[in-house]
Amino acid sequence: LALALWQLGYPEQARRVSLETLKLARAIKHPFSLAYAQHHTSWLYHQLGLPAETKEASEEGIQTATEQGFAMFHATATLYKAAGVLLEGHPNEALPLLMQGLEAYRATGAGLALPYYLSILGDAYIQVGRPDDAREVLDEGLAIAERSDELCQKAELYRLKGELALRTGSQNGDAEVHFRRAIG
Repeated sequence: LALALWQLGYPEQARRVSLETLKLARAIKHPFSLAYAQHHTSWLYHQLGLPAETKEASEEGIQTATEQGFAMFHATATLYKAAGVLLEGHPNEALPLLMQGLEAYRATGAGLALPYYLSILGDAYIQVGRPDDAREVLDEGLAIAERSDELCQKAELYRLKGELALRTGSQNGDAEVHFRRAIG
């Protein structure tokens, strides 16, 4: 619900629902529900562009996932921690965490939200000046999105491809094409 509220343009309501969900998960003392709530809280804070909150929620998620042996939630919490570090403007610190989290996530066999996680990795590669790596993961994210019909991250992947084209000095209009795809 919190993510839906954010996507509908209600960030404060989304934060409130997220906090209520965490409170409820703690109150019922159900570790999986807590890990699930921490996962979505980290996701929400990343979407809201809140680095400290993203890191804090993800670190709590790492703790819960470690204590309970929840491999997938440990992987996603690691990805969100990296996303928080990236939001702080430290892409070189974020990259190893992103690689570790993505490898662990793939090892679980999970695939949902992979285009989202690849967009975060692509952003980090752009920020550290690794255009070939950025292009590769952004293209992979788009291919997975198309193949799985998981299209909610498609605009962001194209926006990042536009950013990449701008940073690499593409002269053939690639940036505009990608930006138009992002809004179209």
